[in-house]
Amino acid sequence: MKIHGTEGMSPENIRDEINRGGRLVIYTYCVSILVMTFKKPTEVRLIKAGGSAVAAGWPYLLISLLFGWWGFPWGPIYTVECLYRGLGGGVDVTDDVLRAILPEGAAGKTAASPPPVLTATPARARGFNLKAASYLVGSLAALIILGISIYCFQKRENMTVVLASGLDRPYSVVLNGEAHALQPYATKILEMPEGTFELQDAPGGAIVGSAQSYNFSLPFFDHLSTENMVIINPDRVAVLLDAEVPYYSDGTTPPQDEAPAYLLLVNRHAYFIPKPDFVLERATERISMPSGVSRLVKHQLEHMRAPDLNAILGAMQDKIGYPAVREHLTLLAKYRTDEDFLTESARFLKPEDMRAFYQLHLADRPVSVEWHRYYQQQMENNFPDHDLVGEYRAYLQKEPDNGALIYLLGRQVLDPAEQARLWQRALAATPPCQYAHGAMAFDAMSAGRFAEALDHLEAAFKAGLSTSALRHYHRQVLVALDRPQEALEALKTELKEQPLDLMLADEQIRTTYLATRDKSAALKMKESYLTAYGATKPGPKSLADAEAFLGAGMAYLWGEMPEYVQLISRFEYPYYQFRAAYAAGKLEEAEQSLTTGTQGEAGVDATGRLLLFLLAQRTGDAAAAARHFQLAREAMKKEDQTFRQIAAMLDTDKPDAQAICGIPLDINRKRILLTAFGVQMPGDRDAYFALARKLNFNGEFPHRILHSFLME
Repeated sequence: MKIHGTEGMSPENIRDEINRGGRLVIYTYCVSILVMTFKKPTEVRLIKAGGSAVAAGWPYLLISLLFGWWGFPWGPIYTVECLYRGLGGGVDVTDDVLRAILPEGAAGKTAASPPPVLTATPARARGFNLKAASYLVGSLAALIILGISIYCFQKRENMTVVLASGLDRPYSVVLNGEAHALQPYATKILEMPEGTFELQDAPGGAIVGSAQSYNFSLPFFDHLSTENMVIINPDRVAVLLDAEVPYYSDGTTPPQDEAPAYLLLVNRHAYFIPKPDFVLERATERISMPSGVSRLVKHQLEHMRAPDLNAILGAMQDKIGYPAVREHLTLLAKYRTDEDFLTESARFLKPEDMRAFYQLHLADRPVSVEWHRYYQQQMENNFPDHDLVGEYRAYLQKEPDNGALIYLLGRQVLDPAEQARLWQRALAATPPCQYAHGAMAFDAMSAGRFAEALDHLEAAFKAGLSTSALRHYHRQVLVALDRPQEALEALKTELKEQPLDLMLADEQIRTTYLATRDKSAALKMKESYLTAYGATKPGPKSLADAEAFLGAGMAYLWGEMPEYVQLISRFEYPYYQFRAAYAAGKLEEAEQSLTTGTQGEAGVDATGRLLLFLLAQRTGDAAAAARHFQLAREAMKKEDQTFRQIAAMLDTDKPDAQAICGIPLDINRKRILLTAFGVQMPGDRDAYFALARKLNFNGEFPHRILHSFLME
């Protein structure tokens, strides 16, 4: 039998050592591997007289402390048992071992005379051992502290880090020395230690700009109750939501109008937030609810991929406030100059911020034409005293052969002859500015020359210019030329890109009816859209709203005014309330809705006032008609230069009807203006009405009231 500590000793020597107060003991230790736990005895050890059995067992205590308690369920149980025995000095096996190694009858005799007093180790006292108990309590405390420390250390070294992109293009960045490629609107989940995070552009990149440094960490023992995560958005334009996900116990139905709360994470390079229950994954449909709890809230982190900018900016304004909207648009302007972005920017920016915003890209070369177009429009609307003609003549003086600048100056001059010369110069420049084709198409449409407009639009498309506005004009021209089937084909292409666009669906349904005069075909188109939209699992209200909106458009097209009024009244926005009151012939309600929607009478545009003028005429209220026509003239003086030009012409003794008809203007507004002028100025009615009839072709509101005047 091997006995540790007896090397070179005979059995008799061992017996003598025992007689002097030594002991033979064994220890136990345990090791866990996941769900399996192993408890093992050690070899026999000789504890010589005066030695400490507890101290000799510390290596085994340490093994149990480090490796024993991980397994479940026996790990903690065996660990405590091994600690108890080890701190008690191990298991005394002196008598058993002596009997095994000495000749029979010799275990209790000594080799010398007189006979020894002791022949074996005295039996250990049984019962409560205060010293062992104190060792055990201390060890358990150490075990707990060690376990807590290991847990906190593991959490500190394995924090969730999300890299998120808000761009429609791939790019790469370097985070803590490691390169990471991000795909468009993509995310990447990493595990990294807490501490300092260094973010910089990858070689050749220009997203982050100057290197960014952050320090994100929790106090060490806070990891017991708190788990945070880091979100890093190198481009600063990703939109993330920390949304509540409510769960209800069986038999409890959530309110239909419940809108779960959420936080928007926008405009920053990095965020340090409590880790949600669902990180960039779909929340589970059901969870186990604690007893007695009817509603439980979890949190879900969502990344808005290719977000609806209008909805995002609206939510941002409601949740965070206008400064966040302004900052977000300014950040996005670094990457986007497209028409959709410019439309939403114009909608949300306050006038006092527009100059600084548009200055961001006015000096870009090549010229960002769409950016300049929106700049011109907003300056006209909000800063009518600003000399845009002088500004663009100055630009052109520095770059006299720049086709884009020639075109942009043409948009500002009022002389039709000079405009025509500038359009031709823009097309003849090197490189040519194809937007001049769009301008000439707009002018031709406004004059009712639809075949000419179609030629210019197709020339622009052939040259590679295709904006959403030009494609919309193209479809309008095809309908005006009584070629709705071709407009439908063009719509199909558009809907492939935006299959759930409600306005495109409304246009498709209307064009389908104009092409076929078949209500069932239009209804089938409506149901097809609602099925596709329903597959996205929108809320019940959203689906009902979409159905009502499309149904209202069809009812108006078919002349079913009571149904139109009922469906459009569902929408609380003043814009739709105005339409409902107008279609119902309620002049005062229509005026109230219009002025409410524009924060007072000063905000009502000229065409809105002209519509009220026509409704007052139709209802026989001459005084109201006169008031609204006068207010329309005053409103024109506060709008863009085109309307200011018209207002100036009205102030003459006899306005030139042909000149007014020749002024380029959006056809939806122009048909209203010409109809109202024809009613107000009967001497020139034929001139105004002839062009208005050509422009009133698409069946959209307010087609019917205009038609009622134009056909008289």
